[in-house]
Formats: sequence, C-alpha cells, structure tokens
Amino acid sequence: MGSYQLGALTKHSDIDAICVVPELRSWRATKFFGKAKCQIQTNGDRRCADDSLFCHFCLTAQVTGLNRIQDAWVPLIKFKFEIDPHTSVDFDIGLETFAIHEEIFKSEEPINYEQSDALSAKMANEIGQLVNRRRAFLVGGGSYEELMKMNSEREKLRRKLRSLAGFEVDIIILKKLFATEKREKEDNSQNILRNYRTLLLAVKMWAKEHHIYDNKLGFFNGISLSLLVAKVMLLYPMASLPFLIEKFFFTFSTWPWPTPVKLSDLPVGSALRWDPSEEKQKRSEIGYGIAAELAMPIVTPGHIEQNATFNVNRSTATIIRREMQNAIKIVRNWPNLGISLNEKWKSLIKATKFKEKFSHFIRINCKAFALADFYDFCGYVETRIRLQLLIDVERFDRIRLAHAKQIVEKGQILGENLDGSTAKKNPRKNVFFKIWLVGLELDEQIASENESERTTNWNNWKEALNSMLSKQFNAVILRAYRTKNGFVGPLVHIQLTAQYEQKR
Repeated sequence: MGSYQLGALTKHSDIDAICVVPELRSWRATKFFGKAKCQIQTNGDRRCADDSLFCHFCLTAQVTGLNRIQDAWVPLIKFKFEIDPHTSVDFDIGLETFAIHEEIFKSEEPINYEQSDALSAKMANEIGQLVNRRRAFLVGGGSYEELMKMNSEREKLRRKLRSLAGFEVDIIILKKLFATEKREKEDNSQNILRNYRTLLLAVKMWAKEHHIYDNKLGFFNGISLSLLVAKVMLLYPMASLPFLIEKFFFTFSTWPWPTPVKLSDLPVGSALRWDPSEEKQKRSEIGYGIAAELAMPIVTPGHIEQNATFNVNRSTATIIRREMQNAIKIVRNWPNLGISLNEKWKSLIKATKFKEKFSHFIRINCKAFALADFYDFCGYVETRIRLQLLIDVERFDRIRLAHAKQIVEKGQILGENLDGSTAKKNPRKNVFFKIWLVGLELDEQIASENESERTTNWNNWKEALNSMLSKQFNAVILRAYRTKNGFVGPLVHIQLTAQYEQKR
C-alpha cells in the first residue's frame, strides 16, 4: 500500500500491509500480536515465548524496532527490516478478520482491488441497514442491551472498513488519474500519471527537508500528500510540472482551511461520510478540549471517508502554512534566476537545518534499559508529544509556537544509569535513548530598565519552564503510560526528561 502502490517510493518510504484472516472460533488476535515480550540481549540473542506472528518477527535477526499497537483504529505491528547495515525498510502490518465465507478467502492469491471494493461495498450497505434499524429502534423504543449491541456491531464494521480503506484509497487515486488521462488522450502531450508521481516525490522531499513530514508529531504523512497532489492534478491535468508545483503551493497556502480537501463526496446523510462535528467531538475527548478545533482536514475517498490529517492541530497547521507560503515565493522567483529545472528543484527542496531555525529549544529525552521497554515506552511518548506541547508548552508564558522534530531515533550508551551517572554495579548495562528537539518561537524579550533585572527575569522564566516540564509535561505522560500498562510502584526501568536549551 501507500508509496509502493502509487509508484512514488523514496529512499525512506515505508511499506504498509494488511493481514486478513478468517473469523474462526479457534482463532484469537493473540496469534497475531502475542502476549510475550520481545527480549533482545546485549550479545544479540533473541527470546519470545509464544508462537505468535509478533514473536516470529522478534526472532528474525534483521528485525528491529518491533512494536505492537493494539489500541489503534487499525491494530498493527510495526518494525524495521534491516537489509544491510546502512539500509532498512519500515513496515506497518495491520490486522483484520472477516467471515470465512467471504470471496477473499476462496483463493490463496493476494486480495485485489475488485475483491476489496466488493467487500467494502457490502459492509457499507450493512452499516446503512444498521443505522436505519437504530433510527427505528429509537423511535419505537427497545432495550438498552439491544441498542448497545447495534452500536457495537456498527463500530466493528467501521473498523473493518477502515482497515481496507488504506489499500483502496491509493487505487482510487490512480483510477481517477487514469480516467482523466484517458479522457484527455487525443491532445495530451503530458503523461498525467508520470507527472503525478514526479510531483508527489518532489513534494514529499520538500516536506521532509522542511521538517513537516511526521504524522505522529502532527504534520503530513504519505496519504495526505498523495491526496493534495491528486487534487492539483485533477484540477490541471494538462499542465507542465513547473506550473503544477506553483499551483500546488498557491492552492494550499491560500486554501480556506478548515474547509476540507476532497477528491469526491459520499451522499449527504451517509453514515460513512466524514462529519466535522463528529471529529470535533473525538478531538475534544483526546485533546482535553484544546485540540478540538479542526485545522487542516484532508479527507480520503472511498466507502468510508476519513481525515488523513487527524493529528494536525492549529499549531502544526500554522507551521505547514508558513512553509507553503515560503515555497510559493521561491517558485515564483524561478523565472528571474536563469537556472536549469534541476537547480530550481534543488532551490525549493533545500531547507535550513532544524537547529538553525530556532534560538530556543526543549530537549525531550526518553530512556530505557531494555530494548523492548525502549520501543514500547518511547513509541508511546512520541504519540503524546504533539498534545502535551499544545496543552502545556504553548500555554506557558511567552511561548508562541512549538515545532517538534525527532533528532535521534535510537541511541545506545554502554555502562550508564538512566540519570547519566556511571553504572558502577553493572558497567556492561546498556541504556537506549531517543531524542526529540522542540524549537520554540517566543514573544519579545523580557523588557526591563536595566541589564541585571532582565537577566534575573530571564533566569526566573527558564527555571519556571523547567519546573513545569518536570512536574506537568513529563509527569502527565508517565502517569498515562503507567495507567495504560497497569504498572504499580516506581518506573525504575524507564525515564523521560524534558528541559530548556538555548542555542549557543
């Protein structure tokens, strides 16, 4: 799925897949996710105590970063597969079950789009029938248990639809582009699909180099950029690449957000149509109210509509729009430069290093002794950063905006305790760590009549910020992680720190 299906693979593209299994009484999700921990010793030995797919991945020497996420909209297993010491591929493998009599299980061949589309259409119809039954039930009255059963069945079907949607969206995009290309064929000197792939690759590289390509931190992901590029291609199918790149940045830097970007629409009243009020409710529940505001919705086509940029919030949307506005200035200056197309692309993609964009930072450091704890805990921390920046950091005095970026994916220190001191009792002990840097935009400097008072006020501000980070930012994430895993007592095997830093 994703970049692979669209023909827009880059060096760092990941591979998304969906594992589909028949619903049988004897089958349990533990056969996919397992219950055992993946233990990787310092000497490279691997242990995993059950016969699940998760444990099979754990025992594969080339697999690193193994993690299972069972509470996601589509439950999945994530890992890196190391091809050689310098090359690895990220995998996201989702899981879903369907009735054994479905057409998809009548052949051992991989599922094709027609089968997936037919199954999705069937489930969409079943959801429509459930919604009608529920309406009649609410009018006519009935038992609470029956209502809860209908709600549960509807959510189960919606989850199944979402699991197939990732596979189907890419094909829908290609079908729309192919239909446009076929329609324009008689006088079409441009290859629409080729231009689409080239433009998508360029925009992806631009987003990555400008530090706005990270879904977990609230920025673009592959599917959101695929949809934006497809929108421009469908609006200007006969245009040249330079024209398309200019239109891409102009269109979306001036788009009336939060008006959603869509390639097509489900009928009004459809239970599977994207509903902004429903999303606001979900965002309010997840973000404690402050993240409820819709920022930059980009809605997927198909049997169920979803917002591909659910994680984008008002702050990350501001950062994205600013980068797009800068990009349009660069592109519109191209005619004045007298350089080759290749040099023009380079001028667009080239960006300022993240550490040079800001003068003030927060360094977030996640540590763990065991590799399994590192992947589980630091993976969880990453999903919480964007919300805690909104809730805690951006509401702190003088902080206008916070831009997070992962700068160390996985580091390792030998012979150190979690607090950085020397591990005297066990000098061979490893500490694994991950680091994010948060660039801060501040309001004007603290005003005062004399230098001494300004320095004192500045030091007091830094001290207050570090205190908040320790007592609020770190504590909230650790408490949520403890609750999620049912831990009791001190968390001596993991550590989270966040501290202010100033550029030197």
